Amino acid sequence: MSPVIPVGSVVVVEPVTASEIEVGDIIAYTLPWGQQNTVAHRVIGITPSDGSLGFRTLGDASASPDEYAVPAQDVIGRVRFHVPLLGYLSSFVRTELGFVLLVVTPAILIVSWSGQRVITEVKHRNGQYNINHH
Repeated sequence: MSPVIPVGSVVVVEPVTASEIEVGDIIAYTLPWGQQNTVAHRVIGITPSDGSLGFRTLGDASASPDEYAVPAQDVIGRVRFHVPLLGYLSSFVRTELGFVLLVVTPAILIVSWSGQRVITEVKHRNGQYNINHH
């Protein structure tokens, strides 16, 4: 969907009924050959499809429309907004190195810092207790 939605962006999708979708909207939908694959393309036409609505779509960076009409039941929703570059971070966190750098290391630092604060507080309270009761 570049240049409107740059590569590496995360999109936020709002659920809508098929009748709410209009030509020009960017919709997110699952591909028929794999429910794991999600695509966001612009609606360029709306047609009847098996007693429901079908949506002709085109990626903004594509020269030709998609080969088939997206059935209403495959539509996840309408793209509300996007956050540039966040997709790259999300992908990096899923790698071993990214997980260690962005999740494990900060967790260890937080636990270490918290533990040090607890030890300091316990020592401080023990010191006060001993001073007040001698």
